[in-house]
Amino acid sequence: MNFQIEFGLLTSVAVNLHIKQTRKGPPGNKGFRVPFIIHPLQVLQLVQRWGITDFTVLNQILWKAIVFHDSIEDTICTYEFLINLIGKPSADIALELTQASDEDSVDYMASFETKSIDALVAKCADRICNTEDYMKDSPEYSYKYLCKASLVFETLYKRKQEVVDRFGEDVW
Repeated sequence: MNFQIEFGLLTSVAVNLHIKQTRKGPPGNKGFRVPFIIHPLQVLQLVQRWGITDFTVLNQILWKAIVFHDSIEDTICTYEFLINLIGKPSADIALELTQASDEDSVDYMASFETKSIDALVAKCADRICNTEDYMKDSPEYSYKYLCKASLVFETLYKRKQEVVDRFGEDVW
């Protein structure tokens, strides 16, 4: 199957998983809030703006994982379901991006020191997108939220050579 068709179908599954969820809006906002699926697509768009655009098998694995990166954490979706839907390599990355309900945030951020380089890059993009949303909705919290991910960004810097090896010098 053509990847663009497959990706469109997978995106519709992600839409349905998050169907009742919306992105956060300004405090007290009772107006329209965008569907949650906008967030994973924004993360994907940011990763592509960074230059991860080649239609390689590895990039396709990453892109599928990004679309489902919040599915295990925020929906009825399971890791096993994702394996069947997007394949084990993509499901593994999605699982790496999932914070367990009993996991401390600091420990979760520190865990990216040993997670795959794909998960690390996706987490950085995810955190930046979330921070941008907070800047619109809760500006006073956005900086604090970004700082909570300082370990992830420090890890990205420490693992620079892995980023270059995987995605190329232009992406770095």
